[in-house]
Amino acid sequence: MKTIFASIMIQLILLSSICAAFSSMTYTFDADFDKGTMVNINREDVPDQLQLNGKPAPFSFIWVAASTRGTVVKINTSTGKVVGEYWSAPEDRGRDPSRTTVDNNGNVWVANRKETGILKEGNTSRKAGSAVQIGLEENYQCVDRNNNGKIDTSTGLGDIKPWSNTKGADDNGGVSTAEDECVIKYIRTSATGTRTIAVDVNNNVWIGGRGNFVHELYDADTGEAIPDTRFANKCGGYGGLMDENGFLWSSGQNSACCMRYDPESKTNITVPLNYSYGMARDMNGNIWVSQFDFNKISKISPSGDILGTYPTGGERSRGVAVTPDNDIWVANSITYTVSRLGNDGTLKATIPVGWYPTGVAVDAAGKIWVTNMYSDNVNRIDPATNLVDLTINLGSDADPYNYSDMIGRYLVAPPETGTWAVVLDSGVSNAKWKNITWTADVPTGSSLAVKAASSNDGINFKRLITVSNGEELGVDPSQYLKMIVTFNRASNIKKLHKTRIGKSPVLYDLSVSTY
Repeated sequence: MKTIFASIMIQLILLSSICAAFSSMTYTFDADFDKGTMVNINREDVPDQLQLNGKPAPFSFIWVAASTRGTVVKINTSTGKVVGEYWSAPEDRGRDPSRTTVDNNGNVWVANRKETGILKEGNTSRKAGSAVQIGLEENYQCVDRNNNGKIDTSTGLGDIKPWSNTKGADDNGGVSTAEDECVIKYIRTSATGTRTIAVDVNNNVWIGGRGNFVHELYDADTGEAIPDTRFANKCGGYGGLMDENGFLWSSGQNSACCMRYDPESKTNITVPLNYSYGMARDMNGNIWVSQFDFNKISKISPSGDILGTYPTGGERSRGVAVTPDNDIWVANSITYTVSRLGNDGTLKATIPVGWYPTGVAVDAAGKIWVTNMYSDNVNRIDPATNLVDLTINLGSDADPYNYSDMIGRYLVAPPETGTWAVVLDSGVSNAKWKNITWTADVPTGSSLAVKAASSNDGINFKRLITVSNGEELGVDPSQYLKMIVTFNRASNIKKLHKTRIGKSPVLYDLSVSTY
């Protein structure tokens, strides 16, 4: 009897200690913060606290334009899993997406080549192109438009949610009929045959077109054109990027030139290059531009001087990317290869890939992704071996394209928004959650917000609610609690050319308690 009684007492003590252990939980050290997931957030700049990344960094997702299908495919570069597919425009509008460029917060802008239709503005009408913005769900950038407490969005290849455009509701822009809530903006642009997409230091986006050679800057928040930014140049419109000096670079395809545009002085520098095509920026700020029909690539200084022109080692050279070691990677469509060049232009390797490679990009781990147009797939190359180590099939009629920053490698400013999210298992069914408290430094103009949602199974959560520091939590009793901390940088002191970056809020600790 004593043995049985002792056993019961031990179990009660253990149960009591478990309950006590989960009466409160504090996240304050690196090991604690590592229990959650971070997007645009780090603990490395200063240990044992969280802050927005101080420098731009590529994201863990690649956005591939499935041009013929009219969609954009999202792939997790860490797992190789396709995690979403989205229409690039509403029904009855031109699609044929080609350039996908990631912004500072992980969202992607996509240009539609086939849109040149009429845009009606009051009593006037004009030809106009289009672009779509798709939000990064992992950074909580999507919008719960139907107010059902969750984000209704694609979860994999072929899971494309309707965008009906009933009665032309979104013809002139907007996403009112898009059922995918990660499709957050659709704009009609001054540029026709849109191709160039480039994100500036303020997270605004330059959009240019091959149809009319027009370029214009669009506000990241509203999607509206920023006044007095429109210009036209026949040396650009085919593809582009921003450099760290605030200049917009754009290639001219079959024009015998590419351009560098200064938004502040509104002046162009024309660089004489035959059939300029793909572009990338190296670690020294130089711009590398492929010359499609000439099987060459040129290295251009930030001031616009050609520093050298080199053979690519392949034919019909298109997309260009740069790895952290400053090597240059070029997709060669006709020879079905990717070339690896040293920064001095020497050929280091020629790597067989899929059929008709077009775009290349470098992920956060330094691996190279290649979009293969005619084999409807994507390859990943390990630079340590110069071999393909992963192939992802995209299905028939994908025809992936992409001469653009489809991962976020060439961003010129740190993120404006980031999140840290964690799910806590109380170990107790129907635990009564008391409150969440936190200690933070929130500089003037910045913000830090906490939201929470409860769940009985750790998978299906109730609606997120905004939490006040230390006040009654107000969620339903449950075993699990999800907490999301959103960091917003203080407003930048903005200019078109250069910008003083705003300060990040800092989270020192966060505690959650049960009754």
